[in-house]
Amino acid sequence: DSFCRHYGFVIDVEKMRQNRFIKQAEYLCFDEDVLKEADPSHLTTIPEGDYACFVVNVINDTADFTPLLQWCEKEKVAPGYVIADEIGLHLFDYLDQNYRCEAKVLIR
Repeated sequence: DSFCRHYGFVIDVEKMRQNRFIKQAEYLCFDEDVLKEADPSHLTTIPEGDYACFVVNVINDTADFTPLLQWCEKEKVAPGYVIADEIGLHLFDYLDQNYRCEAKVLIR
């Protein structure tokens, strides 16, 4: 058996503009077979579309989103929905440690 997860966060866009990594929600992705058994009121669908992606280092609820925000400004994209997937499997209390996430901004 293997241990796999796809764990991520919905990020507060306004706080992101201040280089704050504030989670509005957390999520896990499951296989469709597992989802068939789940109560639909507990499920959320991440919007389909194109996402601009950027890897950030997070420490103490801060992250440098500057390159991503500059790219959005240059491309005239207003970040409205942002998710961040954990990169790697963290088996330690990492809230005050440096950990990496792939931030994804819905662009269309």
